[in-house]
Amino acid sequence: MRARSILLPTASLVALALVRCGGSAAPAPRVAAPVVPPAAPSAVAVAPPPAPVLIHEEGDACVESKSGSNAACTADSTREVVCRGGKEVLNRHCRGPDKCQVYAGAAHCDDDYAEIGDHCEPNLGDDNYSCSVDRQNEILCDRRSRQFGLYAVCRGPKRCHVDNHTINCDAALGRVGEPCDPVGTFACSEDASSRLQCSEVGTWAKELDCRKSACTIRDNTVYCE
Repeated sequence: MRARSILLPTASLVALALVRCGGSAAPAPRVAAPVVPPAAPSAVAVAPPPAPVLIHEEGDACVESKSGSNAACTADSTREVVCRGGKEVLNRHCRGPDKCQVYAGAAHCDDDYAEIGDHCEPNLGDDNYSCSVDRQNEILCDRRSRQFGLYAVCRGPKRCHVDNHTINCDAALGRVGEPCDPVGTFACSEDASSRLQCSEVGTWAKELDCRKSACTIRDNTVYCE
């Protein structure tokens, strides 16, 4: 903020002689000098509190925060650790392309790619999906166990891939008995001899044998005769 300056006006004081008959000139009036207020004391700069150190390794001594997150990243950015019982312990692996990063005063773990059985954190108000590291499967974070489990097998040519943190599973090809989603969708068998449908129990089941021509997919539609 810019300082506001106060200009004190000045005036030329001219003694006006009041001449009286037979008298002397009146003395010049006495004008009090302008009062300048004392300068305000300068503000004392207060240093901001030090930023928390959010790079730790498993086994490091730590103090649990009573408010906010206890999460930190390891130095190699591959894991997220949390403070429990006075020591840093592994919370989850960060296998996504952004790995584990510290910004905006917090640790952020990219788990867009994960392994079945990895510890995970459920998203608030939404499910937490990932691709398996080998891109063969779409996996889902179970809210109770907080572990990734198999959700769907991605046997299509694009497999499981991530676009701007959105998980895409190519399920154009399927295998009877494997998990699928959503119910009612279709796929071709791997040998193109039959058309499959995702059953009410969430697994692929044979819906039709393709006796005249091989099972094909065009414009997201499954053709089988």
